[in-house]
Amino acid sequence: MGLLRLFLALGVIAAHTSGGPSFFVGGRESVLLFYIISGFYMSLILNEKYVGAGSIPAFYKSRALRLWVPYIVVMIFVVIGFLTSGVWRFFAESYQTFPVGYAVFAGLTNIFILGQDILWLVSSRAGELILRPMGAEGFNGAALALNGPVFSVSLEMYFYMLAPFVVRRKRTAYLFALTGLAYHVLLRAAHLSSLGLTYHIFPATVAYFGMGAALYHLSKRNLWQKLDVAFIAAALGLIMLMSQTFFPRPLLIGFMAALPFVFALMRRVAFDRWLGELSYGVYIIHLPLVMIVGKWTPDFWGIGQFWGIAFSSILLSIALHHGIEVPLTRYRERHFASRVVTSV
Repeated sequence: MGLLRLFLALGVIAAHTSGGPSFFVGGRESVLLFYIISGFYMSLILNEKYVGAGSIPAFYKSRALRLWVPYIVVMIFVVIGFLTSGVWRFFAESYQTFPVGYAVFAGLTNIFILGQDILWLVSSRAGELILRPMGAEGFNGAALALNGPVFSVSLEMYFYMLAPFVVRRKRTAYLFALTGLAYHVLLRAAHLSSLGLTYHIFPATVAYFGMGAALYHLSKRNLWQKLDVAFIAAALGLIMLMSQTFFPRPLLIGFMAALPFVFALMRRVAFDRWLGELSYGVYIIHLPLVMIVGKWTPDFWGIGQFWGIAFSSILLSIALHHGIEVPLTRYRERHFASRVVTSV
């Protein structure tokens, strides 16, 4: 699924730049489809790799390193870029409009990732904090996020915390997915459609992570049992009742139906896996690059904003992957996965 993951990362770039192709599904849609892939993949490794005694601490440590080390390396260079390009002035002015305690909290979330989603829900008015999510009039909370898209990584970390307890058993994975779908049905019934409720908080992501986990369990069965058929019927029913805020239902259903087959087809293709490894770097690099490069070369080297940012993000992600992520993966495998005792 590596090519698919990279394609979705480029879809996010297309949403944040101009001059890109029209065949991408959209930035928010790409993120939500990413969650489905993550739910599928986390279910796979928690059922087939991180099993037995010591598996949960090993999983947590491995995931934390996988996300945080490349991120902090990128952010070191981002801060240098902000300082040299003058972008830092925008953030300095933004931080001054928020209470000191909250500004400190925001600074910590920019270092440790966890909690970045909160920045998209809270705003400041006359120096006071107010609950004002993105999309609402007067929203300014995201001005404290040095790397805006990373809020979704924070939401993914919440899922990682829960994953060992919900994705290992089929019943809990199905219940997790149905609970998330029911949340969106309730939002529609209550006529609530703000981005804060449908996109920027963890309950809004449960349906997508959960469906990915459910797809893993469904893909492991040659002959579905009554529980599997009941889940499919319930999930399809809830999807039909959900709001089509982000993408049409046929696209969502088609993507989920195809995912296990795409995974089985590409699982052993080394080049596809390599492409997938670039997606995280591309995702966390691109938006700061838009801000920094736009100051230095407004025409983006004469090739257009999307293509300039896409090519440079991919090249920098290749350097990040081979310089940081590959050695880090070896360390994780040596110190965490190798210590898991597989149950007999």
